[in-house]
Amino acid sequence: GHARVDLSQAGGGELWHLLVYVLAITLALILLRFVWVWVSIRFVWLRTLRRGLPLVRVSKRLVWAASMAGVRGAITLAGVLSIPLLMRDGTPFPARDLIVFLATGVILATLVLGSISLPLLLKDLRLPGEDPRVREERLARGLTAEAGIRGANEAQARIEAGEDEAGVALISRAAARVVADYQQRLAAAGEEGELPVQARRESECERSLRLAAVRAEREALNALRKSRRVNDETMRLLQREIDLAEASLIAGTH
Repeated sequence: GHARVDLSQAGGGELWHLLVYVLAITLALILLRFVWVWVSIRFVWLRTLRRGLPLVRVSKRLVWAASMAGVRGAITLAGVLSIPLLMRDGTPFPARDLIVFLATGVILATLVLGSISLPLLLKDLRLPGEDPRVREERLARGLTAEAGIRGANEAQARIEAGEDEAGVALISRAAARVVADYQQRLAAAGEEGELPVQARRESECERSLRLAAVRAEREALNALRKSRRVNDETMRLLQREIDLAEASLIAGTH
């Protein structure tokens, strides 16, 4: 049959003593979570300051809500129920009933306290949102990318008007590359979902690759100049193009 929790043997005290134990463990657990969340936020702030970014303030109500949101459930109960009933010599496992009772009590207490406290803590709570400057930048990037796509399509139509079939195909390929770049920017300017995250990551990777390529160009140009295979005028012309490209890429990383 099923094992029955014997409260008279669970700790050797009265029932109210066990309830006090449950309440004490529950409060200690909540306070431990609060400290953990508070310290974690401080580490995030430290990282943010090192990067020179603005701090996002988090209210204590939100920290308390995060502390109350965590409950002990299936894993805790499975852990205590895995304790054997008997020792190897056949004697009952010491204080097993006490452990099972306390674990069950803490699970129920955290569920009840969370159900009562979370609606009160979350009522009219203002969550820290995205930095308004970041949101404004994304909006501007999205709108300018849309304008860039329209401008490229209009220019393509104008240029193709006087071209033959081969010229139209050439222009279409060039326009596709330009529009694809703007579509990538438009996707990266999104705010929600998996696509904007992937698009921003792809943009960062592409920017890093382009920056490495531009710097390799600079090294190759310097080598050509040292070997006197290009003159000063050519050197200055290509150097200026490389400088502008590198400056544009570096500006895009900030």
